[in-house]
Amino acid sequence: MIRPVPGPAFLGGCAVSTWLDTASPADPVGALLIGHVPLRRRGESPAAVETALLGMADAMALRPAAEPLTGIGARLLVHGAVTALDYGHPVHALRLPSPGPIWRDHVVRGGPVCVTVGLDPLPPGAGPDAVDAYLHRTVATGRAYRGTTALRLHPGAAPLSPPARGADLDDVSPAPVSCEGCGTGHGVAETYLHANSGPGWEFPLCGPCAASPPADVLRGLQEHVEWGTGARGET
Repeated sequence: MIRPVPGPAFLGGCAVSTWLDTASPADPVGALLIGHVPLRRRGESPAAVETALLGMADAMALRPAAEPLTGIGARLLVHGAVTALDYGHPVHALRLPSPGPIWRDHVVRGGPVCVTVGLDPLPPGAGPDAVDAYLHRTVATGRAYRGTTALRLHPGAAPLSPPARGADLDDVSPAPVSCEGCGTGHGVAETYLHANSGPGWEFPLCGPCAASPPADVLRGLQEHVEWGTGARGET
């Protein structure tokens, strides 16, 4: 059975949680949980929601959570303040809602992330205890699918070294942001630029560069679009 990959209308009803598991004696592992809020759209049925979630799981090659974890390729996209997951749609990516700086640093340094799609309703804003109970329940009942992913590097980008085992991740702080147009560190903000085809992307730009983006930034936009929407078979 081929289940379609849902588009942005469905993503609006998804609940997403991110955290970093540092309790294990092994290296830290990032976690990314995707569920769907209780029904809220007219005509949306539990069966339709489950089919769409299974379409995401199929597209990312996730396996039942009771089975051993397997890799699903490099699917995390990070640029400026934007973090997104390539969930298998040919055009759209799932933007993650404000993951913390420690989780982002783990990702950009090449740390692994376990992606879980849960089929049971997941209320938005669920706290750690509720998320932990949700995971235990959905895994035990066969209602969760998992796989491990990591950062997809932009072509030409140099990989960063992962944190040393035992490193104090609480000391991590975000790197200073500079304008991609002129390099200044003053008055820089994330600016969304439209692309001729596919989704656009947000770039850190100062006011003047945001008003008139330099040609190299526009070329970089197209590279980011091709990077974010292509290479579906990458492992």
